[in-house]
Amino acid sequence: METKTCQNCKKDFVIEPDDSVFYGKIGVPAPEICPECRQEQRIMFRNFKTLYKRPSSKSGILMIAMYSPDVPFPVYTHQEWWADDWDAKSYGIDFDFTKPFFEQFQELLNVVPRQPSMIMRSEECDYSNSVYDSKRCHLIAGGIDIENCDYGHIVYESRDCVDNLYIRKCELCYECIDCLNCNRLLYSQDCEDCADSIGLYDCRGCFNCFGCSNLRQKSYCIFNEQVTKEEYQQFIKDHPLTDPATYELIYQKQNDFRHVLPQRQIQGSHNVNVTGNHIWNGKNLRCCFDVKDAEDSAYVF
Repeated sequence: METKTCQNCKKDFVIEPDDSVFYGKIGVPAPEICPECRQEQRIMFRNFKTLYKRPSSKSGILMIAMYSPDVPFPVYTHQEWWADDWDAKSYGIDFDFTKPFFEQFQELLNVVPRQPSMIMRSEECDYSNSVYDSKRCHLIAGGIDIENCDYGHIVYESRDCVDNLYIRKCELCYECIDCLNCNRLLYSQDCEDCADSIGLYDCRGCFNCFGCSNLRQKSYCIFNEQVTKEEYQQFIKDHPLTDPATYELIYQKQNDFRHVLPQRQIQGSHNVNVTGNHIWNGKNLRCCFDVKDAEDSAYVF
């Protein structure tokens, strides 16, 4: 184990033995800055959520892009970028060994045309970014294999979901955060395999529940108390979501539960030897966040 001082924030950080083995395996030197500062540097190069209306550098056609009009490099529409009337190799330059690599790389980046946004194999997703294999999605920042989803960030393998953050394999979900395999779930967070429920937190396999927290395999519960099917249906009728007071009731109860009920160390499941948060099907992971189906990795976001 080696301790180094970060050249950016000046704080000490540790390079674990298996990190050193990895760096040697791929032939790179050990980092001089800490994992947190390295993540900041990566984020600086990625515009995920901000979109601009700007003209194409080729035709002047107005388009929606993740690049502002004042960037130094040309930006083409998707149709222009994929067209056969230009060749990226025509921008090639000879490498000068007397100059630093990154200076020359920056020169190349500033002359080669770029796509306005990262939308691949998708239909009717023009106002989204980083979307792949998707259809009819609006203002999604990060989506894979989704349909009819709007206003979301990191939405994967989901259908007919609106206003969600970090969901996967969900359908008909609204205002959910970090939920997996859920159906017709509203105003919920950190739930898995839940359906037909409202205002849940950290629940698994729950159906027809309202305002519950930390429940497993339950049905017809209101604020963590078991009720009959008839009592539940009457409560839902007496507390419609069209009434703002219902929202206040949900949020207040959730806040109360989170102050008195134990919280899990890590949100996720089916993990072995992991640290971080929101990890599913992970093995031997260190300082990883929002990771699924991964192993033998570190500092992955």
